[in-house]
Amino acid sequence: MKEVVIIDLGIGNLYSLKSAIEHLNYKPIITDDPKILHDSNQIILPGDGAFKYAVDIMKKKKLFEVLKNLNFKKKKLLGICLGMQLLLNNSNEFEKSDGLGIIPGENVKLKEKSIENESINIPHINWRHIEFNQKKDGITKVIEKDDEFYFIHSYLAQPENDKHLIAFYNYAGNKIPAIIKKDLAYGFQFHPEKSAKPGLRLLNQFLKL
Repeated sequence: MKEVVIIDLGIGNLYSLKSAIEHLNYKPIITDDPKILHDSNQIILPGDGAFKYAVDIMKKKKLFEVLKNLNFKKKKLLGICLGMQLLLNNSNEFEKSDGLGIIPGENVKLKEKSIENESINIPHINWRHIEFNQKKDGITKVIEKDDEFYFIHSYLAQPENDKHLIAFYNYAGNKIPAIIKKDLAYGFQFHPEKSAKPGLRLLNQFLKL
């Protein structure tokens, strides 16, 4: 059975993700061991909570530099929710903090106003259709027109280069990145493991390619 490494930062409940991976007939390895991370070819970085807190945990566990320096032209990485935001260069959440810099960009707070200048709810918690900014690739080609994905977040991962923005959703007129990518490093702002059949289909496609 093919193994999938899930990075354990000790924040957030990994049960749903572990169960989803097992359902897809893969073996989840939940770990904070830098050597296991270094040797893996399929890595998932999940996360909930604050950006800098997660970075501090990664540095304390000696995972930060290992992950930062892996070759994602050969290894696959999926950042989920906060994990997607951590792929970028930095964040201004509470205080400035450096990220992994795997995909150039910045983590910024969601706008609190619609394009009509009306107040909108933050954090954003909802199921959303996504739209494509780039041509679908071998992983995202399984996303169908009517698919919805589950989002819960207060910040967004804004890539520096538009070529790294694969898909987005519209929130009160604001364009919110939903999928980002550079080489084999992907970020999903939504939770595929909590997005029913469309999420499992997408997660499976990521793992099998």
